[in-house]
Amino acid sequence: MDGLVVLLVAAAACSSDEPFDSSPERAPGDEEQATAPARLRAAYIATMQADAPRHYDVLEAERGLQATNPAHRWNSVFTSEGVRVRPDGDEAWSFHISAARYGCDGDLRPLEPSEPRASANRVEYLRAQAAGTALGEWYVNGPLGLEQGFTLPSMPPCEDGRKGEVIVELSVEGDLHAVARGDDEAVLQDGEGHAVLHYTDLYAQDARGRVLPARLSVGADRLSIHVDVAGAVYPIEIDPLISTQQAKLTAADASPFRLFGSSVSVSDDGNTAVVGSSAGQGSAYVFVRTGTSWTQQATLTAADAAPDDQFGISVAMSGDGNTVLVGAFADDIGINGNQGSAYVFVRSGTTWPQQAKLTASDGQRLALFGNSVGVSNDGNTAVVGAPQHLGDNINPGQAYVFVRSGASWTEQIKLTAGDGLLADAFGISATVSGDGNTVVVGASQDDIGINGDQGSAYVFVRSGSSWAQEAKLTVADGRTADIFGISVAASGDGNTVVIGASQDDVLTASNLNHGSAYVFVRSSSTWSQQAQLVAPDRLPADLLGESVAVSADGNTAIVGAFFADVSGFVNAGAAYVFARSGAAWPLQVKLTEGVGDVAAGDQFGQSVALSADGRTRLVGADRDDVGFADQGAAYVFLFANTNGEPCGAASECVSGHCVDGVCCDSACGGGVSTDCQACSVTAGAPVNGICAPVLPGILCRASAGVCDLVETCDGASSACPADVFSTAECRAKAGDCDIAETCTGSSADCPTDVLTTAGTECRAAAGDCDVAETCTGSSADCPADVITPMGTECRAAAGVCDLAETCDGASSACPGDVFSTAECRAAMGVCDVAETCTGSSADCPTDVFTPEGTECGPLPGDCEVVAVCSGSSAACPDNGIAPNNTPCNDGNVCRVGDTCQAGICTAGATVVQGAACDDDNPCTADDRCGGNGQCKGKKIKGCTPP
Repeated sequence: MDGLVVLLVAAAACSSDEPFDSSPERAPGDEEQATAPARLRAAYIATMQADAPRHYDVLEAERGLQATNPAHRWNSVFTSEGVRVRPDGDEAWSFHISAARYGCDGDLRPLEPSEPRASANRVEYLRAQAAGTALGEWYVNGPLGLEQGFTLPSMPPCEDGRKGEVIVELSVEGDLHAVARGDDEAVLQDGEGHAVLHYTDLYAQDARGRVLPARLSVGADRLSIHVDVAGAVYPIEIDPLISTQQAKLTAADASPFRLFGSSVSVSDDGNTAVVGSSAGQGSAYVFVRTGTSWTQQATLTAADAAPDDQFGISVAMSGDGNTVLVGAFADDIGINGNQGSAYVFVRSGTTWPQQAKLTASDGQRLALFGNSVGVSNDGNTAVVGAPQHLGDNINPGQAYVFVRSGASWTEQIKLTAGDGLLADAFGISATVSGDGNTVVVGASQDDIGINGDQGSAYVFVRSGSSWAQEAKLTVADGRTADIFGISVAASGDGNTVVIGASQDDVLTASNLNHGSAYVFVRSSSTWSQQAQLVAPDRLPADLLGESVAVSADGNTAIVGAFFADVSGFVNAGAAYVFARSGAAWPLQVKLTEGVGDVAAGDQFGQSVALSADGRTRLVGADRDDVGFADQGAAYVFLFANTNGEPCGAASECVSGHCVDGVCCDSACGGGVSTDCQACSVTAGAPVNGICAPVLPGILCRASAGVCDLVETCDGASSACPADVFSTAECRAKAGDCDIAETCTGSSADCPTDVLTTAGTECRAAAGDCDVAETCTGSSADCPADVITPMGTECRAAAGVCDLAETCDGASSACPGDVFSTAECRAAMGVCDVAETCTGSSADCPTDVFTPEGTECGPLPGDCEVVAVCSGSSAACPDNGIAPNNTPCNDGNVCRVGDTCQAGICTAGATVVQGAACDDDNPCTADDRCGGNGQCKGKKIKGCTPP
């Protein structure tokens, strides 16, 4: 809800038949602690109211909206004029209240009537002014009373930022009149001066979670709320939950006088608790938390249980929540009545079997072994107190340390006070640090000097398996019967110890038994008192300090005051939570059962426990009449942070929202990194605790893929800009046979990698002797470069005189062009000349014929003339004919005077017959011409022609 919120609660007075005039005793210096819980109380109220049961809901009725309040026994009617409250039963009073005017001192302007709207147990009004300004008025009906709030959405016109105060004036009518009680509370009294209602818990807070100064003033029929808004941030809202009761634990098998809550303990994470119920035989109960719900997991009882053992008088749980130690100080061991024992239980799944029964090696009757117990974080070291064990003096008391190995337990040592005396009650309380190496034992009846029963506490430390007393702790302001040491608690490392002194008379010497607790811290082996914890509203006989607990880090302590009176209920009980800041321990919150549950004699605070971080608080009220008298109960409280404070889970926050590491006013998108809203400065918000748009430039959506662009916030919108995809190249080609992919603009993913189609050339031939490579379709790489095999023709002959070149198998280049010098054209005839290549041209030279007149024919006969070339033809003409009568020789030696006639050699006259001749036959002899002109010889006998 936006705006400044002012919260008040009207509740039934503590006593309706006495005038209001009582006030608790206060000591000087208490004021700061007394006001420290204001914000916590306001938020606690808001949450308790919001979580009210359905029978507190507002319903429609004939007279308007109506609600009943069972806790306070009244009825409320809501109309446009305001709300009227009347009691149930015989009482006869009526009270009417509504917002009447709003503005500044001297400039209060009327608020117009408004119709109420209801939702569950909440009623809202929007009160407008004629000037146009407005405020919200709302009521929440719940067990704490009628909660009233005002939302101031913006600065009123009259507030110019210099005066710094705004006023909401309320009209009060009816039978009751207001009487101021300080600046933040008014009592509504009847005509006889009896307090009927309290109008209290004034609280205002701005948007940053800063508590604003506010006060009440009372006039005739008027209540005015003054809020100092100087420096306040608008809009503003309330932070409801700070420390609130999360659960009330009771036993499933409850019965009267069980004293459930006699003792309590809780695991480090706060999710497992054990509650002792010590009456009679006794039992203990284990509860587990899931989310914010608690369920009973087991009931623990002793395997050898007997009546009146008072099993459950003390309990302790290991840090991991899996080991529980339960004391039974009235257990009879053999013939030793009330010797006492302690039982170990371990968790297996959801069951809790008994692992061991621990008893003293030197057990005695009436030793009350088990009156106090403690266990280390790992559950392997336990301490058990026996405050009435007889020693060298009567009943000085002892404590015992046990260690576990596997599932076996052995007694490691008996601890005694180095200066123990009669009835010191050493062991009345005992605890062990989380690491198991420091034990603190209370001796509440130790006499210090002349102060009987002033009390003390002893610190023991372990080295190996040996234990030695390190210190005896006492207080400088101790008095008789303080019973310092009645309760003890140690931090996880044992360096911070809280010790109760429940009968301490705070700042007085009177026997008032206010009670207190003391914080001691260790440096090396030296112990010093750091603080005394007291209740700012203490009353006599509160017995604060009867129970104590401290968180594992030693920074949070809870102290029970089980006899404190609450809202007039005697011995209702309370518990006070203190938080360490440096060396100071201011009060953080006072825990009570709350209106509607608180009752006289409940003894809330009988036992207390804290989780390791101090945020889960467990308080026992062993005489709470839940369904039966003294049935007992235990209450779980959860501490939460205001908006802007660090957190690790939603359960740690008032708002129920842990976002960006701080408590936030809203879910703020759930703290996701994909929007532009944040709740912490480190995450980009302007301030911690208020959900707002983050600063510009902050990444709100990372790239979801190579094709997705990152989006950054613009500083104005809480939404991340729309997701935009790229259209750029998203995958470069991985080789000559790979195709580069480009984003589609509609997907964050780069398209599937595609390779070049098989057969596509990926490397051109670098020369006539190189082969062009082509892609395979299955690889991004171009195949290896291949050269044409040796002998492969790379350049064909370009002419008859050009030689064809072939590759050499080593180079991609074809060898240089070479021309022939051989014959390129044969002679086509005897009158043709054969041509030869020039060696510089691919062409054969021009065809050339034998020059004209060149003899070309065969040797001529006696009657022929030799032929000559024409110079234009390759052919040689035939020989010519010799002229007639040209002498010739026809080859016949027996004729003479042969002549050519018509080209034929014609025989001439016959020689004288008998003239010698040669017939060319070797087988003849004495060849002679005949008369016929023939040469003929005589055959040689026996000659054979060759």
